Amino acid sequence: MDEPKQLIPGLFRLRNRHGHCLRVDDMGVRGTKDENDEYTVLEFESVGKEGIAIRGKSAARHVGIDSDGNLCSYGSFINDCVFIEQSTKRSSFTSFASRYSVGFYLGLRKDGRPKPGRKTAPGQKAVAFSKIVICGRMRTN
Repeated sequence: MDEPKQLIPGLFRLRNRHGHCLRVDDMGVRGTKDENDEYTVLEFESVGKEGIAIRGKSAARHVGIDSDGNLCSYGSFINDCVFIEQSTKRSSFTSFASRYSVGFYLGLRKDGRPKPGRKTAPGQKAVAFSKIVICGRMRTN
């Protein structure tokens, strides 16, 4: 199993094209339009060569996609928590593809509920996120 290697400096929010910020708490993962919600503050950790882990700062839980495509929060890091960050050159949005559940993407529906991985695909509004820097600076690839 890969382990998080290094904390990427800074605190972030992820907001999808539907306007929902990713919210991570003890109950799971969902979206909210409240940008002042402390559970929307995220940390990123590098994993292996290309992987990234997303961790909710207030809840101290990792975001993951299980083998059935369900978006989950985990108290400890496991392989379900590894994503590949995919940026497009023609837009400022980023998608997060599950490294181990191939074809599944991190996504939030129009109403903020998690979108099942099996119903996600690149280019959907649900999976296109903008990275908002709260503290620190943006990493350049």
